[in-house]
Amino acid sequence: MEAIFYLLIPLDDAGEPLDEAGEPFAVGPPLTICEAAMVYALRHPHGRFLSDGSVGDHEDFIRANDPDAERRHNSWNAYCDLKQRAKGGSLPLEKPVYLRDGALDPRHTLVAFEALLELAMARGDAT
Repeated sequence: MEAIFYLLIPLDDAGEPLDEAGEPFAVGPPLTICEAAMVYALRHPHGRFLSDGSVGDHEDFIRANDPDAERRHNSWNAYCDLKQRAKGGSLPLEKPVYLRDGALDPRHTLVAFEALLELAMARGDAT
């Protein structure tokens, strides 16, 4: 699955992943649901900025923190799809984590990187 990662993320001359600013970064696998949604939309998840953030903080970041409206839209849709699939049992979870109220915690629940390919195929974004 490593080749899929490289199709999604721009690379430098040495083949290392770059973020939107052209800086190197490393992401998963595995990925949290929040990270997976960001990577799906070609966005750097910047998890270190939200390490103590609530689910709402993460959702706000996914929805709004990118100047490109299409990437914001894609990451939010991917996030909603991933959460729904996880709740419905069609998204294999590597490590489910739950909030006190029993809801799945998308900040800490880990999914396999392959889940991004499955989501892309289901949404028609990959063949």
